[in-house]
Amino acid sequence: MPCADRVSAWCDKANAPLSAFFTAAFGLALQAYTGSESAVFTTVYDGRKDPRTSRSVSMFIKTLPVILDFAPGQRVQDAVEATGSWLANAAAHDIFSFAEIHDAWGIGSDVLFAYQGEADGQPVIGNGPAEKIEIPVSHAVAPFSVFAGLAGDQIEYRAEWNPGLYNRYTMDGFINTMNSIVIGLTEKETIGEIALVSEADRQAILALHDTSFAVEARPAYRLLQDSAEKYPERTALIAIDRTLTYRELNGEANAVGHILREYGAGPDTIVAVMADRDSFAYLMRQGALKSGGAFMPIDPEYPEERIRFILEDSGAKLMIATKRVIERRSELSIKKWSMAEIIKCASHDPSKNRRTLLPCGKA
Repeated sequence: MPCADRVSAWCDKANAPLSAFFTAAFGLALQAYTGSESAVFTTVYDGRKDPRTSRSVSMFIKTLPVILDFAPGQRVQDAVEATGSWLANAAAHDIFSFAEIHDAWGIGSDVLFAYQGEADGQPVIGNGPAEKIEIPVSHAVAPFSVFAGLAGDQIEYRAEWNPGLYNRYTMDGFINTMNSIVIGLTEKETIGEIALVSEADRQAILALHDTSFAVEARPAYRLLQDSAEKYPERTALIAIDRTLTYRELNGEANAVGHILREYGAGPDTIVAVMADRDSFAYLMRQGALKSGGAFMPIDPEYPEERIRFILEDSGAKLMIATKRVIERRSELSIKKWSMAEIIKCASHDPSKNRRTLLPCGKA
């Protein structure tokens, strides 16, 4: 069955409008691309709720805000129904225009999706045939705009974008992802079962590194060790504060890794790394890998509440930071998370660069 017919049949069976179906597909694709818990964007509708304007020749299109939340275990039909309810409620309250929303809360329509219905073939005006003329535009409706509609047994997608922010590769990839989701919505029971790539793309990804040349699998921490043994005096790191050879970088990373191991780091351990953009940011990340754990970077300029949430939500067992960061952010009340005293890590110059290790947890 052609994809358009499959979608129409699914919507007929579920008693769901096509606009809700495609808006849900766009929201899922946007949620996947942004890695967000919610898909936030705008859409448009014809603005002709009043029957007195239904046959008027004029521009009544209105912009509506959309916020959709999808969960992996959510039933597909429930997700589409929730999307339809949101669109209906937003349209019912369109007396509060999007321009007023923008002025009141500073929310812009940076991302736009519009379902454009089914192509109706030859246009007619005054009982006579009319000619369609495409009017070129110099600016996209929104920096990131996607339009979808049905044309016979095919689904048509169209994209407009700001070339200063996005490129064709990004837009093509997004539409391919959305199309895979459209197919998945008609085939799967829950949101979590829907694939984000087509079967052809999945096979291409699996075959990406197919080669007749034998490639030895090496863990990340071993790659630095190998380079240090092969090119000990070559420059490995150039940072704002200093330059390190492979031998120096590997040695310091080993020192950090050993101390992390002493404090319980290992497989399945998350080590939070809070550092400025200097050599220690990379060094401590390598040390976390050396310990067998995984590193999780935290911007030291984040607010205290956000840092605390990241630590607690991630389940990080340890946090490593530079002494400079700890002193600069003394108001963070780090002892709230510390279960042991602050200790010094090995450094190539302990008098100038001391690293701080903080086992994290509630006091």
